[in-house]
Amino acid sequence: MSISGGLPQQFNRAIDLSALAAKKTPPQDAISAGGSARRDVDENSLVKEIIPSSKQVPVILVVWSPRSEESQLLVQALEALHRKDNEATQRWSLAVLNADAQPAVAQALRVTTIPTVLAIIAEQVAPLFDSMIPPDQLEIVLNKVVELAAEQGVTGISNGVPNEQVIPEDPDLIIADQALEDNEFPAAITAFEKVLVRKPGDAEATQGLANAKLLLRTSLADPAAAQAAVLANPEDANAQALVADFEIFAGEADAALDRLIKFISSNQGAQREIARTHLLELFQNFAPTEPILIAARSALSKALF
Repeated sequence: MSISGGLPQQFNRAIDLSALAAKKTPPQDAISAGGSARRDVDENSLVKEIIPSSKQVPVILVVWSPRSEESQLLVQALEALHRKDNEATQRWSLAVLNADAQPAVAQALRVTTIPTVLAIIAEQVAPLFDSMIPPDQLEIVLNKVVELAAEQGVTGISNGVPNEQVIPEDPDLIIADQALEDNEFPAAITAFEKVLVRKPGDAEATQGLANAKLLLRTSLADPAAAQAAVLANPEDANAQALVADFEIFAGEADAALDRLIKFISSNQGAQREIARTHLLELFQNFAPTEPILIAARSALSKALF
C-alpha cells in the first residue's frame, strides 16, 4: 500500500459509523504494560475520540493481532519513533486496534492483512502499508504523513495547544453526529438541514445529510427484498436505487455507482431520470476530490451524452 498521490476515500458516516456495531465494547488490553506513546482503541474510542482528534493531529492506526509477532514488533518500532518525533511537538499520534477483539471495526476499515497501518487525517483514512518495513523507511513514511497532514491544514499540537486556532464545531453538527450514533436518522437529517440553512453548501453538512438519508432509507428496507425486486424487474429505477443504497452501506461504492450509471445508459424517460437524480444524491456521500467520485461523474457524462 502507498500514500503517494494523496489521500483516498473519506471515512464517511454512511459506511463506517453505521457498519460498526452499536454495542459498547470494552477497551482492549495493551500489548505491553508500559508505554504511553500509543493509545489502545476499540470501536467506541475510535469513533468518538481518535477520528475527531485527526482534525488537529494526524493519527497512525495499527491494526494488529496478538497472534502475530510481526504486529508486536511493528507496534514497538512505531512507539519508539513516536517518542522520538513528539518530544516537543505532537507531530502525530499513535493508536492500535486488536483485530481479533474488534473484527467488525477491522472489516469496516477494509483490513485484509495483519498487521496493517493506516493514517487518519482530518477524518480521512489512508492505507499506508501492511507488513514490517525497516526503521529508516518507516520514518520516511511517517514524515510523508505529517507533510500530507499539513497540506490538509492538520498541523499538530505544540505544548498541548493546537498550532492553529481550532474553530468550535457547529452545535447542530454535534447534534447530528450524536443522532447518527444513536441511529436517530430523522433527527440527524433535521440537524444537518439546519446547518445548510445557515451555511448553504457546507461540505460537512452536505455529506452528512446525504449519509443520514442513505442510512434512513436502508434502515426502513430489507436488502434481500431489494435484490429480489431488481431480479423481478430490472427496469425499475427505484428498485435499482435501493440496491445501490445497500451497496454503498456495505462499502461497495464502485458497484453502487456503476449499477446506476449502467441503468442510465440503457434507459430513457422517467425511469432514467429517477436513477440520475438518485445517483446525484449518492455523489454527495463522497468528498469532491475523491477519485471514485471523479471517475463516476465522468462516466455519468458519457452515459448521458
